[in-house]
Amino acid sequence: MKTLAGWTALACLISLVRLEHPIRIIPAPAEPYFEPGACLFPAPGDGRTECGFLTVPENRSEPEGRGVRLPVVIFKSHSENPEPDPVVFFDGGPGNSVLALAGLFAASPIRRNRDLILLEQRGNNGAEPSLDCPEVDRAILSNLSSAGTVEEETRRVAEAAGICRERLTSQVGIDLSQYHSAAAAADFEDLRRILGYEQWNLYGVSYGTRLAMFYMRDYPAHVRSVVLDSIYPPETDTYSQLVPQAIEVFGSLFDACAQDVRCREAYPCLEEHFYRLVEELNDDPVPLRAGAIDVLFNGDDLVATVFNALYDTSAVPLLPLLIEEIQQGNAGVLAPIVSGAVGQLTGINWGKYYSVECYEEWPFNPPEAVADSFARNPQISIFIPFAYDLGVCPVWNIGRAPDDADRPVASDLPTLILSGELDPITRPEFGRTAAESLGRAYRYEFPGQAHAISLSGCAQRMMLDFLDDPSVPPDEDCMADLARAPFIIAEDWHLTPALYRLNADLLGRPNPVHRGLLGFMLLFFLGEILLLPGNLIRALRRRSPASPAPARIARGLGLAVAVLGAAFWLGLAAAVGRILSDGFLMLGFGVPREYGWILALPRSAVLPAFGMAALAVPVWRCGYWTALVRVHYTLLTLAAWVFVFFTWYWGLMG
Repeated sequence: MKTLAGWTALACLISLVRLEHPIRIIPAPAEPYFEPGACLFPAPGDGRTECGFLTVPENRSEPEGRGVRLPVVIFKSHSENPEPDPVVFFDGGPGNSVLALAGLFAASPIRRNRDLILLEQRGNNGAEPSLDCPEVDRAILSNLSSAGTVEEETRRVAEAAGICRERLTSQVGIDLSQYHSAAAAADFEDLRRILGYEQWNLYGVSYGTRLAMFYMRDYPAHVRSVVLDSIYPPETDTYSQLVPQAIEVFGSLFDACAQDVRCREAYPCLEEHFYRLVEELNDDPVPLRAGAIDVLFNGDDLVATVFNALYDTSAVPLLPLLIEEIQQGNAGVLAPIVSGAVGQLTGINWGKYYSVECYEEWPFNPPEAVADSFARNPQISIFIPFAYDLGVCPVWNIGRAPDDADRPVASDLPTLILSGELDPITRPEFGRTAAESLGRAYRYEFPGQAHAISLSGCAQRMMLDFLDDPSVPPDEDCMADLARAPFIIAEDWHLTPALYRLNADLLGRPNPVHRGLLGFMLLFFLGEILLLPGNLIRALRRRSPASPAPARIARGLGLAVAVLGAAFWLGLAAAVGRILSDGFLMLGFGVPREYGWILALPRSAVLPAFGMAALAVPVWRCGYWTALVRVHYTLLTLAAWVFVFFTWYWGLMG
């Protein structure tokens, strides 16, 4: 998929199976119109966010037909005197909801001096009608839990897609042939005209670049400038290029490891091990638990997982370690990365995806060229989800786009093309090819970067510079500081799935009981530490005899557990901060070696916790301290055992 890669399933795993919702029939409007309405996401409370809905005909050649209703978000500029030409964003996929990115764009620096506009593309989950296909989601989940061949899995998905197609077309007569890039570009033009902008700046990422290029082809007079990040030009032949492209990008990964001294010394046989693993796992899949589902993981899944991980710049340094750990039998390291992939696969709106790809991409890939690409690259077969497209598109059966959907877009509009060196799906050569027909294109390839690179960092700064003045090349000085991140090897990392389990339990699928017990434990640990100075002062001033030895030992053990527990959570917070500086995905694999000491703290608390429990009996029987202090000590003992139990439960004892 030409989609934004994200691994947010590590923080909050999406619902894996969605229910079919009734589709409302919207009459086609006499003229497209915009109506203000509620935001479909948690809008910032700055008073500068406006939401509403654009209603347009489904088929512009049939004014008596049905309509489509598309959510709109307008982030007004923070400037009191903003530029008159806003930026309009074209999201990737196809089939991703732009509303999922609304929170990110609310804080975008684009708003410094321009409005920023989001429009949900027709057919996506936020639109009416939505072309969502939960039938396909279920088929994909079924495939993941079994170990069939690519051909068997493709048949299952194609059957599910056929059921979805029948439901969408027969339920209310949706015309699936109207949910393609040219029709979506016309929606954006209707919005521009209704909102009254003479010109605006186009900003596309991934598939959104193709949509933006359709717009710049069809409505050039209303475009001031164009930013194309991770470009997917119309002339690209996805299916005939995909397998050789995958072989190329895997080769780039293996070459990069060989050029890194530590990676080369640690993993001298990385390429050999990878392709051997593909064969071995196809012969003997391994079971693993990924998020909320059980997966039977085979070699084709490994190809898809590594390819998908290469979308994410922060994931690249982990991949040699991941491959070698699997080679050594530690398949558990796959769980975090597979969870993210599952979330992505089941988060796509497949009806919209197939309506675009099967209309304007699949028909232009000759079957003989696709078959030849497989024959020339026997190391891997075509992998999910792309293999499914070859089976689904004949079933989806919505016709073929006009020939210009497969031709280069020629334009003299100022265009900024941004490509990541390691991007597996929208390769840098796509930008080189597209630039040949774009007379005023500034093209940059970012070393060490992967997919969707303009959302932060150097590429974002260059984009902002370009938007300020698209008549000249942007300042590229920041590119001099870019380089491939060093690869991580086993000696750098304390490998454990514990943080992944902790994250899933407390954030991904929140367990309120566990959260409450964690809060109770922290409260009493911090309370015991904060009470220490007062207790010491009272002891020094006390004229009565000192407490009996069991009472003093009990208080000492309680303080020891509280200090160990507090030190553990503070150390863990520091380790997480360090991990996040390298990339969110790495949370799933453990902690840096220099923070390995924190995993010894829960083990150190086990004996003091036993001692506290044993001494609780004489504390009450002999009436040490006041009743209130005895209750406090008992609750502190419970907190100690909550700490011991849950750190063991989450695997945080090393």
